[in-house]
Amino acid sequence: MTTAAGTGDTTGQPSSGSDGTPSTAGGGIDRLNPFDGLFLRAEHLVRMQDYALALATAVGAAGGPGVVEGFEVTNSQGVLQIGGGLAIDGYGRPLRSGRAVALPLADLRPDTDTYWWVEVTSAAWEYGESAVQGTFCDDPCSGGATRRPYLAEGVRLRLTPRHRGRPGQPAAR
Repeated sequence: MTTAAGTGDTTGQPSSGSDGTPSTAGGGIDRLNPFDGLFLRAEHLVRMQDYALALATAVGAAGGPGVVEGFEVTNSQGVLQIGGGLAIDGYGRPLRSGRAVALPLADLRPDTDTYWWVEVTSAAWEYGESAVQGTFCDDPCSGGATRRPYLAEGVRLRLTPRHRGRPGQPAAR
């Protein structure tokens, strides 16, 4: 039996899908196997981050989606606020916020058949600034290029309109 690499390779060559024998199967959680003399590159650091995320997601999926703690909802003076908290989304990914998130409600135009579904979803954004070193064709005196070296993960508040009694829409409770 011979299969493609990465999908349960049993050709005798180790891959992420198998150690090369038919009695092993990869679990989709791969990590870096560092050794002295390995020149660390961005792809290695990304692999380490992917490993940590895969572990966190597997643990989150095991517990199921929902709010772990926090995320209190208040509506005051036309502003919806969701307090900080920790939840797990449907994919097992942690959703964490260290502070309240606000969403103005002034532009909403509800009618008698409309209600709003409040969701906390994952969000990510780059920040910071760092010089890019060693880029080919850069003039060393020009100051070079800069990039945002950090990626913050947090939450985004989203409202989705739902309609009572219309096909394909969940009924109001």
